[in-house]
Amino acid sequence: MAFSISGPLSCSPNCSSRNSTDEVAISSPYYTHLDDEWITKSFSSSTSESELSDFTVGRFNPILSERLENRNYFSKVSYDPVTSDCVPTVLTDYTFSLKDSTDPCFLRSVYRAVPKSPNEISSSLPFSSIAHPFSIGNPSCVYNWENEKELSIPHCVTCGAYFSFHSSAIFSGSQWRCEFCDICNSITDDFSCLLQNMIMEREGSTENNLMKPSFDALLKEPSAKSPFLNIFLIDISRTSASTGFKRSIAEAIKFTLASEKYQTKFSKSRVLFIGYDNALHFYRLSNQRVNENVMVDLEEDELVFPYDTSIDPNQNRLDVVRILSHIENSSDDKANGCNALLHAVKITAKLLEERQGKIHVLGLDNTIQKQYPSLLEKRRRQQSLQLYTQRLIEHGISIDLFMLENDSEIYNDLIEQLCLKTGGNYHFYLTSSSAQSTLKEDVLESLSGFIGTHVKIKISASKGLRVKQIKAGEVADYPKDNVVNISAINSETAIYFELEQTASILSQTASIQVLTFYRTVESSERVRCHHIRLPIVSSKKEVFSKADCETLVASMAKHAAYVSTTRNLKNWFCRKIIDLLVEYRGQQGKDPEIYENLPGNLQSYPSYMMALMKSRVFINNPSKPGRNTYFNFRIKTGHVKIICMMIYPLIIPLHNMGFKSGFEDSDCQLNIPEPIAASSRCLKINGIYLSFIQGKIYLWTHGGVPSTSFCTFLDSGKGNIPMQTSNPHEYKSRFAIQIENICNYLTKITEVDFSRVHYISQQDNGETQKEILECSFGLVEDQLFNSMDLEQFQNNLKVLAQEKGQNKGTFSSLNVKDVKSFFHKIRFQKQDIFKQIA
Repeated sequence: MAFSISGPLSCSPNCSSRNSTDEVAISSPYYTHLDDEWITKSFSSSTSESELSDFTVGRFNPILSERLENRNYFSKVSYDPVTSDCVPTVLTDYTFSLKDSTDPCFLRSVYRAVPKSPNEISSSLPFSSIAHPFSIGNPSCVYNWENEKELSIPHCVTCGAYFSFHSSAIFSGSQWRCEFCDICNSITDDFSCLLQNMIMEREGSTENNLMKPSFDALLKEPSAKSPFLNIFLIDISRTSASTGFKRSIAEAIKFTLASEKYQTKFSKSRVLFIGYDNALHFYRLSNQRVNENVMVDLEEDELVFPYDTSIDPNQNRLDVVRILSHIENSSDDKANGCNALLHAVKITAKLLEERQGKIHVLGLDNTIQKQYPSLLEKRRRQQSLQLYTQRLIEHGISIDLFMLENDSEIYNDLIEQLCLKTGGNYHFYLTSSSAQSTLKEDVLESLSGFIGTHVKIKISASKGLRVKQIKAGEVADYPKDNVVNISAINSETAIYFELEQTASILSQTASIQVLTFYRTVESSERVRCHHIRLPIVSSKKEVFSKADCETLVASMAKHAAYVSTTRNLKNWFCRKIIDLLVEYRGQQGKDPEIYENLPGNLQSYPSYMMALMKSRVFINNPSKPGRNTYFNFRIKTGHVKIICMMIYPLIIPLHNMGFKSGFEDSDCQLNIPEPIAASSRCLKINGIYLSFIQGKIYLWTHGGVPSTSFCTFLDSGKGNIPMQTSNPHEYKSRFAIQIENICNYLTKITEVDFSRVHYISQQDNGETQKEILECSFGLVEDQLFNSMDLEQFQNNLKVLAQEKGQNKGTFSSLNVKDVKSFFHKIRFQKQDIFKQIA
């Protein structure tokens, strides 16, 4: 069955087409003439390699991930939502919620970096979604109809959104109401009857996929005049031959064209081979011999093909083999090219103005780097590769790069950006050791996953939601009419967009519709529609993932680090950060000593946390339409002070700690004094302090308190208790047990071993602190503080640890993780944040 769709991007009898003779072509801004003016424009670019993050490597494409992991100094894909021009296929491995088994999108975090201050966190937080319209893992979205009657799917005359079979649109007779703008539209009698039958089938069936949230429909029949053209630009230079890469290229193309996947995908396509070094080499066959036409003068204003050199690989397989063998065995005395690749792209781009096709560049990366006058430069005018490819994108011309890195010291990230922009499979080579080994599979995968070119993406959102940003190949902030263009799309292409609530949502559900208009390999015009329904929720924890809240916690912690008074600490830090962290830890596992203290409404959401208490949330309260609600919940438990140590430089005055009999209770009812900020202004009382700073645990003495004062708390007068019943001669003081209990409890609620301690002595005159000791808590005993010689003290410590470790004492965890491993768990994007704020 063939669909025909009417709409703002649909067929028009008067529209022009790149298949020129067809009068019913779809109108599109892609199909404008590609001239030389923008190619020769002077443009200076100072792109620098962006800072790499540890948390944004794309895992959707295993080949890309393997390339990145094999590289020594370049191990991740960088992504900055503010400055980046592209978006990886998968941003992070954050937990997401799949609202529907057939839903291609998930709710995602938009805060990828810690805001500079809490003032930048708006009261109505945006959220984002990533759609993979052609993901292989998604169920088929094409409807199967019993009859072959042409069906016209209606669209809204006001906003352009299409009727979705998964939507909550209300229809009656010949009218249906658009759920995006609430405007009533007309539908045909045939379509109305079809909807009635579908609803009856759905009500009588137990299957949930009868009403799928998406469809793929035909806009325009394919034109048989111009078959799809795959153009291979091959580096045949001396360097490419000497490294063996030219031979690998020829073998990879032979392998790809002979594969069943390629023949199925491109059954009616043709191929074209162009070699480049310091000239352009066009290949054709005559009497079973390869004729090579070389164009050396590349300074001409207009370069054209001398004749048609494309080949049908399915019907002329031997011809393809002969040409590739000729390329593989050609002489190796050709110099490296300068402007050859630039001119090759210009020629092929002009060729693709008249037909459907794709460009594949296979060669060394020195032909596209800034240090060489190639794609980036023309004569004395430096040209940005990003600007160049952006204009190609606007004309629907797609480029895939298969580049072998020749000099690792002269590398920059424009290669990745180009691959991401063009909607390709993002295959590019980073090291000579791994590049040639999987070239066959990479080229085949890139072509077999290809969907189409001339892609236009339109997003509609329910009333009360605003599409804030769309990223799909190229960035478009606040796109006009929520439409963006990219050159090509494949099974792994990700469409990322941010949504923001601007008003109260009165309907029972919020909806998003993603329309992807594209041209297939057969040159037919199609549209794929995905309809996503977002449930209206009563709190942010159903919308925002843990990742959002973790980043918000990091932001507030950074701000709180500059708060120096106990009053401000209590008002800002305790009420906002602590509540979030208690919930975060409580949801990692049902520890009875922690989980039972959480409110019941939080126990039912193991994958989410609340965001800010002031955040506006969606409301589903028909009795009070138009009213905004605010999630304002506080958690008051006894262990929030302990978690407070984890994220903020805090000090606990141990000299004020009483030694009540309950410190060993099974319920861990700890008698911990009120923590104070780790600031010199807060250290007004001489004494001993326990602190958590820069991811480590410290014992402090302040105000002239000598190290021997520990003996006061550790001697038998305070009541020593045997360390183990099997060895009654080993004792711990109540003070040491209390400290150990604190750290054991921290370990229990954070899954981080807190059995490492640093002892620091601070002089009366405020001189620099001196690190004295790093050991496990079992070694905090009065006998260890008698020696004032640091070297001897450390040697004694090692000996004692070895002895007690052999006796199965308490010294088995000397090489434990630091507290910073917990910071890594909550994915701080700046690992040195605590060094800066301590």
